[in-house]
Amino acid sequence: MSFIDKLKENQKKNEEAGRNDFNVVKQKLLSGGYGLTKTFWLWWFIPAVLLSVMEYVSESTGTVLRIDTGMLVWSGLMFVCVMRTTANKLWKALALLVTGLDSLLSLAGVATFFL
Repeated sequence: MSFIDKLKENQKKNEEAGRNDFNVVKQKLLSGGYGLTKTFWLWWFIPAVLLSVMEYVSESTGTVLRIDTGMLVWSGLMFVCVMRTTANKLWKALALLVTGLDSLLSLAGVATFFL
């Protein structure tokens, strides 16, 4: 069976189950199925860098507030996803520390707009 045939077979299975790709990715991410490396670097680090660059170049305070709020939600969600992965305890603890600190700093950034 060729690679393309396998892809088509998997696509048919997903369609028959009534699931779309977004739900499959979401379930796999929330259950820790991607592993620590992909969850941290692909799903948290790259969006965090992009949002930080967007925040740096934006001039409007409303835009900065929206970006900080989005980063708070995303970092909190990724904290939960990293917590559910199975990995070396040291690397998992470091990833949790980084995402947790980013969540707290994003919360402080959002709080400064209301104080």
